[in-house]
Amino acid sequence: METLSSQDRLILETARAIREDFLHQSAFDDRDAYTTLTKQYRMLRAIMLFHSYASKAIEKGVSIDKIHKMPVKEGLVKMRYIAHSKVEEDFDKLEQEIQQAFSTFGIESKVL
Repeated sequence: METLSSQDRLILETARAIREDFLHQSAFDDRDAYTTLTKQYRMLRAIMLFHSYASKAIEKGVSIDKIHKMPVKEGLVKMRYIAHSKVEEDFDKLEQEIQQAFSTFGIESKVL
């Protein structure tokens, strides 16, 4: 993993997020056993938004390790547990948190 470029490591991390945070479902959790199309779209959009900002940050010289340690990544892990009734509100908030987290690296504009 360490021999790969930062961009390649980011691609692998994004693939892992898609596999573990998007595709993996828990049949024992009401919020995760069935997911609406809208929630599926917002989950993928959040993952890709993070990826886009992270890619821009790497281009600006931010280390991949610093990006991996960002607290906002926890929101991507927990997004599967967002209630269906709060999808729009909570995902808008998550996307805003992602944008704010990367603004500390000087990336201001929305990249998606």
